[in-house]
Amino acid sequence: MSTTFQGFDPTDPEAALGQLRPARVALGNLLDDAPEEVRDDLQVEVDYVQALIDALDGVEPGDATQAALQVQSVTDAHPKVADAAATLAAFVEREC
Repeated sequence: MSTTFQGFDPTDPEAALGQLRPARVALGNLLDDAPEEVRDDLQVEVDYVQALIDALDGVEPGDATQAALQVQSVTDAHPKVADAAATLAAFVEREC
């Protein structure tokens, strides 16, 4: 999943949605089969990505300022994302 967000540009809502939508599908698929140990952390990531999609869907194409503001607002509203991502990365490193 880490490569999914390479080059992610929160100021380009169209490109960001192009990355986020398939990431949301992939995360949902992972959640279905996730071990109990990381299921809650994966759910945090799913919720965050879905919130980003919802927020950016309402931004006019080319409105870089509004897109960046929406991404920041969603990120601020999901303070557990960084810890969840770190937990998932550690799990992948250990188990995969």
